[in-house]
Amino acid sequence: MDAYAAGPWVTDHVPPRPRPPLDRRRILEAALRLIDEHGLGELSMRRLGAELGVQAMSLYRYVPSKQAVIEGVRQLIFDELARLRPAQAATGHWEEDLFVMARAFRDACRRHPHALSLFATDVDRAYAAAARFYEPALAALVAAGFAPDDAVDAVRTVTRYVLATELLVAAVTTMRAPLEEDEIGAVEADHPLVGHLVRSLADRPPDILEETGLQVLVAGLRDRLATAAAAPGGT
Repeated sequence: MDAYAAGPWVTDHVPPRPRPPLDRRRILEAALRLIDEHGLGELSMRRLGAELGVQAMSLYRYVPSKQAVIEGVRQLIFDELARLRPAQAATGHWEEDLFVMARAFRDACRRHPHALSLFATDVDRAYAAAARFYEPALAALVAAGFAPDDAVDAVRTVTRYVLATELLVAAVTTMRAPLEEDEIGAVEADHPLVGHLVRSLADRPPDILEETGLQVLVAGLRDRLATAAAAPGGT
């Protein structure tokens, strides 16, 4: 082969970029990506290895089992909760701070819709990891006159509400076989308000209901505070 024929192939060749070294953090981040894209039930060591471009057996040098991977992913989520910050600063007004807290937590849930079950386990560690996130809302409630136990109940209730609604959205993303217009009309003929409800499923997205639910929760807490203040010995 002459130099002319060989030259371009030699000089134009670009060696493949070296793959980043394998380590525990990289494995866990890849596992979280897989869970986010495909769901927790689809995670396997073989699929995780393929995602990283290695044989599954190579992973066991860094993580002893699939369960260890799941526990590590849960810790990644706790680390994210520890970094969680509302889009706006705490106002010191308990109602607004509860809304800010709820919306920021909802955003975190939506970044990992298929990992929501990991948010719902080890809740003591989850709250502890996000201490700097939850403290302002708790402090605003106590400053407004809520007893510490009532403030804790308020924050837990709002957090559970957000998590429950996001779990429902993640589990039921579409209606399997929506009712046809004539079917809805038949419902409306005998039960007009239920017919209106059925129509609302397409017209009013879940986000509207979530905000409405938060408003109802906060209104109930407002009434609870007013009742406590009006009671003998109340503030």
